[in-house]
Amino acid sequence: MFVTDGRLDQGLREASEGRFNPRFIGPFVNWIANDVEKESKVELAKANLTFGQVKSQVINKARTWYMAQLPKDKH
Repeated sequence: MFVTDGRLDQGLREASEGRFNPRFIGPFVNWIANDVEKESKVELAKANLTFGQVKSQVINKARTWYMAQLPKDKH
């Protein structure tokens, strides 16, 4: 729900200098996780969840998206 195309694109600009490069995967994933944690507090509380309970799914979705965008010769 929170790992949207818009957020992924914003994370790319903010944490990856707007480009796909394997060296930016860590900063990109961290940026997405931090942004989702900050922006999802109300919705998680309503669902009786903590960010810790969904963090791995957020990270996996962000990493998978980023890796799929890398030029094929880079990974």
